[in-house]
Amino acid sequence: MSSQWKKEIAKRRAKLLELQERREQRRKGRVSELSVHCPRQDEKFVDVDSILSELLGPNENLLLTSSKTAEVGTESIAFKQREQQHGRPTLAQTEILSLIQQPNITLPKRQQYNKSVQVDTVQQTDEEETDPNDIANKTPLSEQERLPQQEQKDLPPAYEPPTTNKQLRFAEESELEEKQLHINTFLRTAKKRACRALMQNVANIFAEFNIDDEGDEGIEVDQGMGLTCTTEFTNEKIVQNRAVNGVAYSLKHDGSILAAYTSDTSFSAINGLVAAWNPHLLQAPEYTLQCESEVITIAASPAHAHIVCGGANNGQLYIWDIRQGPLPVLSSSLLFGGHSMPVCGLQYSSSQAGSSIISCSTDGTVKSWESTMLTRPAGEITLVHTEQASNYQEPYASTNATQSTLSPSSMALCKSNKGYITVGLENGCMCTTSLLDVVTQTDTQKHLDPTPAHSCFVTGVDISSHFDPDAPSMESDYVLTSGLDAVVRLWSLREEAEDSETTSVPSEESTPLSISSKLLHEFPHEDIVFDVKWNPIDTDIWASVDGNGCIRTWSIANETKPMLAKATTREESALNRLAWEPRYGNHIACGGLSGKVHVYQKLSG
Repeated sequence: MSSQWKKEIAKRRAKLLELQERREQRRKGRVSELSVHCPRQDEKFVDVDSILSELLGPNENLLLTSSKTAEVGTESIAFKQREQQHGRPTLAQTEILSLIQQPNITLPKRQQYNKSVQVDTVQQTDEEETDPNDIANKTPLSEQERLPQQEQKDLPPAYEPPTTNKQLRFAEESELEEKQLHINTFLRTAKKRACRALMQNVANIFAEFNIDDEGDEGIEVDQGMGLTCTTEFTNEKIVQNRAVNGVAYSLKHDGSILAAYTSDTSFSAINGLVAAWNPHLLQAPEYTLQCESEVITIAASPAHAHIVCGGANNGQLYIWDIRQGPLPVLSSSLLFGGHSMPVCGLQYSSSQAGSSIISCSTDGTVKSWESTMLTRPAGEITLVHTEQASNYQEPYASTNATQSTLSPSSMALCKSNKGYITVGLENGCMCTTSLLDVVTQTDTQKHLDPTPAHSCFVTGVDISSHFDPDAPSMESDYVLTSGLDAVVRLWSLREEAEDSETTSVPSEESTPLSISSKLLHEFPHEDIVFDVKWNPIDTDIWASVDGNGCIRTWSIANETKPMLAKATTREESALNRLAWEPRYGNHIACGGLSGKVHVYQKLSG
C-alpha cells in the first residue's frame, strides 16, 4: 500500500510541475508578444548605428560611438535583468499589470428626464400667443401615437384583470333583479289598464295617474236633484278594523282620493296607513303608504302630483313620494322644532315663492314648513290667551294677568290674498290670526282673544272668501264652525282699525291685526257634526257630515230653505271627514267609522 501511495504522490507532483511549466510558458509568450509591440531601447540604438554606417561609411569615431552606445545598451539590458532578478517591475511588466488590473466596465447611458410642475393657467395676451404648430411639436407624444397605424394594430391588447366567479355571479344577479323589476312594473300597469277597461267604458285606458296629467277628464254629471252615491272604496284585507281619519282629493288627477286610516288593534298591523284610491280600480287601492304612527290629517301637494303629506298622532309630519314606495321620504323631528302632540290641521299654502306647509297641533303651536325640508320649521307661533284679573283697568295701574296656552282642535286656511288662519279650540272657542306671522316669526307667542263659538269641543272649521264687485269695501270672509253641540254656525270676519288706547295686552312685539267675528246664522243638526267644508267652485254652497251617517249640502243664498240635499249611508255609521272635488266641485268624498270611502255626486237642476 505504501508503494502505491508513493507512486500516486509522484504522479500528482509530476502533474503539478507540468501545470507550472505550462503557466510559465504562457506567461513568457505573453511577455514576448508585448515586447514585439513595444521594442527595447538597445534594439533601437542598433538599428540607428546600422543605418548611419551604411550612409556615411566606416569611421572610428562613429564606431566608437556605436561601441559606446552598444555598451550603454548592454549595460541598460544588464540593469534591466538585475531589476527583474531583484523583483522590480520593468516597463513591459507594468504595462501587463495595467492591462490586467484595469476592468472592462461599460458605463450606463445617461438618461434625461423632463420635470414639469403644475401651475395655474394664465391667460395669454396677443403678444404672448404662440404658434399652434410649435406647441404641437413641443408636446411629447405617447408610444401608441408614435407608431404607425399598422404597427398599432399588431400590438397586443392592454392587460385586463380576469373576472372572478363572485363578480360574474353579482353581475348576473343584478341583471336578473333589473329584469324582474321591469316585469313587475309591466304586470302592475297592465292589470290596472285591464281592470279599467272591463269595469267602465273609458276612452283612454292608458292614462297614467302617477305622473303629471293636465288633461280634463271629468266624470259625467247626471241631471236631477239631490245627492247620489256613485262609488264606495273599501278592501277588507287592507282597511279591516280601521276608521277613516282624513280625506283629500288629488289636485292633479280627477277622481283620485287620499284616505288616512286609524291604527289597527291587532299586534302585527301597521299603525299609520294612507290609501290612494282610483275610481277605475275599486277592488284595492292603487297605492298604500305607511308610517310609524297613526295619520290624522292628509293633504296632496298642489305642485307635484306624486307628493303626499300627512300629520300623525305622535306630532310628526310625513312626506311620501308614491314613486319611491310605501315608506315616507321625509319626516319631521320630535326633538328639534317639531310638534310634541297630535297634528290636528294640515294644509298647503301656495305663493309666488313656492308652496309651504302649515301645520297646527294640540300643543298650541302653528308652524310653517318648507315643502322639501322638514328638519326645522321655517316659522312658528304659540297661541296664547291672557286673562285679566279685573274687568276694568285704571291708567298706569298694575294688574295680575294670567297667560294660558290655547289647545287647537282644527284649522282652516283662507284661500284669499289676506292670509287668515282660523283655529277651532277644544274649549269651544275660535280665534283668527295672520298667516304672515306664522311664516316670518320664529318661536313667538301670539296673544289672541278667542271668540266663543260652541258650548263644547269644536270639531271642524272652514273659511271661504266672497267678493262683491259692486261693493268692494264690503268684502268679507265667511267661516263655518261645527261642534259636539250638533250645531253649525256661520261667521263673518272683517278687519277693523285697532285703537291703541284700548289694547288690553301691551306687548313689545308688533301689534296683531284686529279681526272681528260676527255670528250670522245657525244651522241645527240631528246629531253631532264632525266636519264642514265650503264648495271650492260654488262659494255659496257647503256640506256637513254627522254622527248618523248623513251628508247634507247647504246654500247661504237661499234664506227660506238653506238645505239643498241629504243622503245617508247604507251602514248608517258616523261620518268623520269630507272633501270636495277641487276642479269641478260636483263630487263629495266622505269617510267614517266603517272604513269605507263614499263618493257622492251633487246633482244640479
